[in-house]
Amino acid sequence: MEGSRVDGEGLPRASVPDASSVTRTMQQVGGSFGTAVLAVILVGHSFHATFWWSVAFTALAVLPAAMLPGRASQAGPEATSA
Repeated sequence: MEGSRVDGEGLPRASVPDASSVTRTMQQVGGSFGTAVLAVILVGHSFHATFWWSVAFTALAVLPAAMLPGRASQAGPEATSA
């Protein structure tokens, strides 16, 4: 039943709008939470310390992001050179 998948990832087409809404909501909540955490750090420390905390949080986020699987290459007519 390959036709009911989106990008071959196993998500039925009928679930795409719900998945998109959940993803966007989590991005908004995560961004607000991160901003609040950095604001709390800024209140208790200097800007310099807060900057390095933000660098550390970014480095921690990059580690699991680097382990995410990539998209499968789809060779189409536009991918070939003439």
